[in-house]
Amino acid sequence: MSDDPRNTQFAGFANLLYEELDKRDYLWIADGDEQSVKTPLSQRAYDLVQHALHSFELAELECCESRDELLPGIPDMTEFPKEPQ
Repeated sequence: MSDDPRNTQFAGFANLLYEELDKRDYLWIADGDEQSVKTPLSQRAYDLVQHALHSFELAELECCESRDELLPGIPDMTEFPKEPQ
């Protein structure tokens, strides 16, 4: 796995989600191929956080009493960003 933050920043989240999906028998992956699932999970977590952060102007982030107030203002992510060529 590369050191690209998109691949590594949320690797812990990807591991947690992978374990949860595996416990529920949602994964049918050949032995030793876990990383081919974990890397896209990490990348999409990064994409979602980036989407959420870019939904606000910096001034909006500074004036809230609680970060929870911001959550309703984050629009749904309806498509993934384009993959770099």
